[in-house]
Amino acid sequence: MLSHDLPTISLVLMGLPSLGLACAVCFAAWARWAQWARDRAVSRAAMLEALLAEQQRGAERRESLLRTVVEATPVAMVLLAHSGDIAFSNRSARDLFFEGVAVEGQNVLSMIERAPAALRRSLLTKGDELFSVGAAGGPETFHLSRRHLEDGQTLIAARNITHEINRHEVGGLKTVIRIISHEINNSLGPISSLVGSARIILQRPEHLPKLSTVLETIQERAVHLQSFLDGYARLAEIPEPGSAVSRSP
Repeated sequence: MLSHDLPTISLVLMGLPSLGLACAVCFAAWARWAQWARDRAVSRAAMLEALLAEQQRGAERRESLLRTVVEATPVAMVLLAHSGDIAFSNRSARDLFFEGVAVEGQNVLSMIERAPAALRRSLLTKGDELFSVGAAGGPETFHLSRRHLEDGQTLIAARNITHEINRHEVGGLKTVIRIISHEINNSLGPISSLVGSARIILQRPEHLPKLSTVLETIQERAVHLQSFLDGYARLAEIPEPGSAVSRSP
């Protein structure tokens, strides 16, 4: 039986070199593919790392820009953590609330203790408030708002609205002056005309019966004008002319 299998064994032995060569070729191809795959994975990892690093630098630049803008804004801004500690305050807030001192990490109670009385009352309320504080150029009025953020933080912002109020007050005063001037002219014009008519009547005795009507009309216009001015005086709480003013002895 052994002699019968010898040709088969010989064929197998003769094919071993070819099989080994084929295996070597396959292994070399696999090694090259594995090296290519490894190099590609390393390259993609490097690209991803570079992309993440660029995104991180971009986020840092945007955060730095945002901090610069918030730091320079005239609106006083204070960010409170959920515990009540001060997480951030810009320059306007430090000047208004903390006498220019950085207070990050301190509790909001220190903010309330250092604040002027009017500001302290506004800080203790829950809604938006208006308050005034003394300044070198005169009292300044601020609008204080409080906003609760989703992460439990609270943003307190105080905006100086002194110029806006002054502008509105000047605009309102101009409107009042125009209304008063218009009403006075509407009353004084007819009164002046009626006085002229009265003088003509006095020069013509036959028209004297009309003088009573003229005088009554003049009185009506004068009473209307007086009532109009009294209404504005009450609105503005202006003392009436000739009213007594108490003085210290």
